[in-house]
This record gives sequence, C-alpha cells and structure tokens, in this order.
Amino acid sequence: MPLPNRETGEFGLQVVGSGETMGEVLLLKTLAMIAEEWGVKPRAVRLNALGDRDSQQRFQRELGSFVRKQTERLPEAYRDEILKNPLRLYHYTDESCRAVAAEAPRPTHFLSEKSRMHFRQVLEHVEYLGLPYELDDTLVGDERGPHTLFALDFTGGDSTLLACTGGRYDEYLRRETRHKESVGVCASIYFRKMGVKPAVYAAPGRAHKPKIYFAQLGARAKLQGLEVIDMLRAARVPAWQSFNTTHLSVQLATAREKGVSHLLIMGQREALDGTVIVRSMQNSSQITIMLTEVPRFLKTLR
Repeated sequence: MPLPNRETGEFGLQVVGSGETMGEVLLLKTLAMIAEEWGVKPRAVRLNALGDRDSQQRFQRELGSFVRKQTERLPEAYRDEILKNPLRLYHYTDESCRAVAAEAPRPTHFLSEKSRMHFRQVLEHVEYLGLPYELDDTLVGDERGPHTLFALDFTGGDSTLLACTGGRYDEYLRRETRHKESVGVCASIYFRKMGVKPAVYAAPGRAHKPKIYFAQLGARAKLQGLEVIDMLRAARVPAWQSFNTTHLSVQLATAREKGVSHLLIMGQREALDGTVIVRSMQNSSQITIMLTEVPRFLKTLR
C-alpha cells in the first residue's frame, strides 16, 4: 500500500452504521466504477478476513508461535520488529519475508462461525456482481485490526491510479467511539499527483436536485440495485437512495422528506424479473417497467 506523501494523494470513502456485508460490496462496487472511469480496469479483487476479536487473537497466537520458529530466516534488519509484532511480517516486500509469509498460518482458518458466515456472504455478493476475485492470505491490513480486507489489482491503464484498498473496522470503531453499535467499512484510493489537472481537486458543481428516490427491499434487490444506480449514473439521472435501510416505511419517509416526485421500488420479485416499480408520490399510482427502460422513462417525468 502506498504511503501518503507529497507526490501521493488519497481519497477516502466510508460506509458507517452498516454491519451487513452490503457495506463491503457497496464500497467495492464504487471503487471498481471509479477505477474504470479513471481508465483503469480492475483485474481482480483480492480478499481476506481476520474476523472478529476472538478470531484475530487465535490467529495472532499461532502466527507468533510460527514466527519465533522462523527467526533465522528473517532479515536481520526487520527481525526484532517482526518478533515484537508478527503482523509486520506482511508489510515488508523483502523476498525472505515473502517466503516466510507464504508458509505462515492462514487467517481464515481461525475465523469464528459468525465471521466465517460474514466472509462467505461477501464472497457470494462479489461473485454475484461479476467482480473477479481471489483470496490473499497475506493481505492483513494495519494496526486497526480490520475484520475483512480488500484490494483492487489493475491491468495496465492510467499509471496515475496507484492502489485501491479498504476493509471493515468494527472493532476499531467500537474502541474509538466507545459505542458497541459502531460498525463501518472504509476504503482509500491512492493516486499520483504529478500530471493530474487542478480541476480534479476542485469542488464539484451544484448538481440538480433529484426527483427520484430508489428504495430496495431484500438482499437480492440491494445487489441488483447497485446495477440500477450505475445505470442511472451513466444516464445522468440523479436519484436519492440508501442501501443500509431494510424497511420500506423508513425509505418512504425519507422520500417524502426529500420532496421527490416519484419512487422507484425494487423487491425480491422485481429483482428476479428484472423490473422496477415506479410510483407517483402525488397520487400513489404506479406502473412496473423493465430495468432497461428505466433511464429513458425517468427522463420523461415532470
């Protein structure tokens, strides 16, 4: 992971308050879209999981025991630091460190049942979205002790984009905020400042106020909903949405508060059929249309 310096810029993204796997998937989808618009197509998403606190403690005990047995193989320059904090093994690019790390215990072998289920869902959702992925046992993050981790690898393209990385930091957020309910996922995009036009750093112009609110019900609808949002973005149709709300009543209340004219609703059935419900907020009349017709139809609304 590149370190921020004068030549490197960092842009951060966060999904706070969502303990579901939708948090990871939402950021991964967003990172992939940003990379593609920057002219760099992601080759694959690398994923790993350290799990909850108990899972991490079990893994680190085994890793510490393993590292102590490999003392003679560790480079002298890094030996003391790695013995003090075995996770540092994964932060060095030295060939000796890489060789030892390749033989180290696998973090996913120490996951609790709850953490294992969470990671399995992340993998299933990433596969559903069509993002190619691979498991990387050497992706362990930093001292914040991430629950899940991800990084995008690229194939050629614009060398301005250096890396896209992130993960779930529930335990860290709970320690920092002292609230048991604190959960969230964050990601960083690192880019080379040299050659980037000043306009990139300028604040975006004021966008038109959306007249549409997109509501989703159910896991499948949320996953399919990411494609809908991508479709609307490509068609330059602004829309309000929230992927961390599970109840339609809450989303309806938000839509009224925003003063939108129409509501898009996607439930499990619509997700399966490839359709969406368009409901008027003025008189509650509604029709069902195919997803492929959504951008053109919404542009006709007044």
